[in-house]
Amino acid sequence: MLPGNPTEFRGQTIFDIGAFPEPPISGTLAWKVTQPWSESKDENERFASQKALELIEHLKKRQDKKD
Repeated sequence: MLPGNPTEFRGQTIFDIGAFPEPPISGTLAWKVTQPWSESKDENERFASQKALELIEHLKKRQDKKD
């Protein structure tokens, strides 16, 4: 017998089996998406965005050294 009450969903009968019996893999969320439309769509875009941010930081540090 399956735990929980069966529920009809899109032509399928589903059950809530409860929480996973193992401890969580990590603790708390460290990041909250407040502007989801600005997030990269794929891994290549994320990589390019990260590289651009790293370059900006590098240029800021170099500019600070000149001042």
